[in-house]
Amino acid sequence: MNIGFRSLIAAALAGTALTAFSAFAVDADPKVVGRAAIVQDIVKGRTTVTDERVIKLDDILYFQEQVVTGPKSKAVIEFRDGTTLELGPNGALTIDKMVFDPEGGKKDKAVSISRGLFRLVSGAAAPDSNTTIKTPSGTIGIRGSVVAGIVPSDVSQPTVIVGASGNFTATNGSGTTSFTGGQAVSFGGAQQGAPGTTSAGAALGVVNQVNGSLGNTPPNLPPASPGTQQTLAAANTVPASQQTQTQQPTSTLPTPAPTGPVTLSQATQTGLQTNSSTPQQQQQLSNYAQQSQQVNDQRQQQATQNVVQGLSTVMNPTQLANSVNNIAAGNPRQGQTAQNASGLSQQQLAQASTQAALPPALQAAVNSGNAQQIQQAIQVLSGGNPQRAAVLAQQVVTRAEQILATNPQAAVNAAAAALQVVANLPVQTTAPSETLQTTVIAARIFVNPAAQRVAPETVANGAASAARIVSNPTVYQTSPQAAIQVMANAYGTVSSPGITATNPNAQATVAQVLSQAAQANGLNSANQTNSAQIQQILGQQAVTFTQRSADQQQGATGALNPSETPLRSELNSFQASPT
Repeated sequence: MNIGFRSLIAAALAGTALTAFSAFAVDADPKVVGRAAIVQDIVKGRTTVTDERVIKLDDILYFQEQVVTGPKSKAVIEFRDGTTLELGPNGALTIDKMVFDPEGGKKDKAVSISRGLFRLVSGAAAPDSNTTIKTPSGTIGIRGSVVAGIVPSDVSQPTVIVGASGNFTATNGSGTTSFTGGQAVSFGGAQQGAPGTTSAGAALGVVNQVNGSLGNTPPNLPPASPGTQQTLAAANTVPASQQTQTQQPTSTLPTPAPTGPVTLSQATQTGLQTNSSTPQQQQQLSNYAQQSQQVNDQRQQQATQNVVQGLSTVMNPTQLANSVNNIAAGNPRQGQTAQNASGLSQQQLAQASTQAALPPALQAAVNSGNAQQIQQAIQVLSGGNPQRAAVLAQQVVTRAEQILATNPQAAVNAAAAALQVVANLPVQTTAPSETLQTTVIAARIFVNPAAQRVAPETVANGAASAARIVSNPTVYQTSPQAAIQVMANAYGTVSSPGITATNPNAQATVAQVLSQAAQANGLNSANQTNSAQIQQILGQQAVTFTQRSADQQQGATGALNPSETPLRSELNSFQASPT
């Protein structure tokens, strides 16, 4: 987690909540997969052969991290989507993938369990969702809620998986078998052929063994610390394509030798051998499935609440509304929970839903990165209606942020085109909220190093334009803290080495805009800390246009003198904002 310039701004503001600056308080790391929610005894983790660590409560876990438990150890991993995975003693697993993009409606999770007793309970939903558990004997595909199982350390024993709630597939080299809640499969070991369904006796043996080690129900988790919650939430704002691109496997870590055996209980082994079930056993397994569904509903509700509350600290209302709508689409039962946790109205959710899709012509223009075509498409589609133009501009810049990782040049051009639309005074007057949201996203794009590398001149001009737009009192008063965020990102952009090298006057230009904003009566009336906040961004008590002119007359290049700017080093290391 990188706490820097953004945090200093927030901390310097008397009486201003940290969450006002939460959208740029930490840097989003797509390799963050979750946290250690519960740790019992010694649990170790490593991402390379040589970087082993002891995992402590609330520690962040990362892509490709191998988690190993000892003979007295247990661990509960809480993923970014609120899914929990419990691992019993002498276990070993590796987190292969954790892609979760609630705004984009995408979730893709993969874990390799080398050995151990485990139980997985799903978290917040997404319309496009996929979870897989890989074992030495085969792979489990999960389209459901709760699954438990045992992966023995003895390779002669089969892996046994019990579906507690949901629908599942088990696949190995010989074929695929589907099963559902209240059923179990076994595969591998001395067992030949495709995965096969087991008797209720074998399934209950696994259930009793897992419950005896991990508890009859998944444990209640202690809440994440504020810093950990924000780190997880920030990673959830990264587009799925960028998460996938970042989480590319490099090598496979060897599994450490077990410190103790993981074996199937005698009841399970007997159930596998006889492959017969009594009516009583079948009823017990059915009861287990029903209870698991109830537990899952409760845990999903809590997971949804935690995830959305985290997102509310790092997303603007439109992004948050899109995320809530996608969670509800993935699991309608959790729709109300997601809305309550977001604090958004039904009207805001409905508006986000209707604005979600770009018209085809505009979509094509954004993907091409042709700024002129984008502006022309908005002009035609809006029919001269400034409110509609602002909505379209907001859609454009939202799409631009989604393609930033894969096509930064097109993203920058689209963001610049969207800013040109909302730079018009009639648009700002008619649709100040949409104007501000468009500018917030554009400023996030411009502060991204990838954007600065491919189009430094466009980025510099765009940063200055963004600062001017939010200095309009009509726009500013819609959300003063969001406007200050734009100013901070704009100044951070033009203070980066790449921009100052190609456009040395850009920093002075934005500093002038911000200095004037610090003295603007309309802005100071809307936000009593406006002047102090802007001065903190600039890193000095005051920067006036007169002072800037004097500096330039003395031969200044337009860059602030480092001796005048205590936060200069922070600005030069300014990283991309969470989204």
